[in-house]
Amino acid sequence: MPSWREDERLHDLNDLLFFAAVVEHSGFSAAARSLNLPKSSVSRHVGRLEDRLGVRLLERSTRNVRLTEIGSSYYARCKAILSELETAEHDLALLRSDPIGTIRVSCPTGLAQYALARIVPGFLADYPLVRVQIIATNRAVDLIEEKVDVAIRARTRMNDETLTMRRLGSSTLVFVASPDFVDRHRSWFIHLILPVFHFSAFRKIRPGQVGL
Repeated sequence: MPSWREDERLHDLNDLLFFAAVVEHSGFSAAARSLNLPKSSVSRHVGRLEDRLGVRLLERSTRNVRLTEIGSSYYARCKAILSELETAEHDLALLRSDPIGTIRVSCPTGLAQYALARIVPGFLADYPLVRVQIIATNRAVDLIEEKVDVAIRARTRMNDETLTMRRLGSSTLVFVASPDFVDRHRSWFIHLILPVFHFSAFRKIRPGQVGL
């Protein structure tokens, strides 16, 4: 649980907003109407801000409200902060509505040449504000260290449980050779290739083609 002082700091931005509204509307009543809040609530926020700062920001009278010298300086800083916040929220809204930015994609070289080369142009046409950087490599990539957003790999599980994996498709590897090649290199196949792949025998797939 946050301490009292930590909890108090959570309300600072609201205090700045209400203080700026009082200045811009030349009074607590007008500021309260613009914020759709009770006048007492706006007054309480501004008073709390002054108490926390230990200075008087506004001179109050029955007819009007005016900034003190230090209040005028503080208001200028408040406006800058609130303006930056508004800009940040505007930029975030754009990001949420229209994808924008750079996506770094890592994939095997073969997949980059034959699959992504067909997919990426259409994706960029649909999302013109997005840039795609393709890292074509067959080595293992550290997504965090190398700032990779998406890695496409041929595997059934991930060693890193912090990453999320989604299956895009499946494929089957078939080791084939022409009958003539097998006849001429049968001994080489048996003694070199078969132990590596743990194959035990040749099997005919169909006439004219030999599979393992």
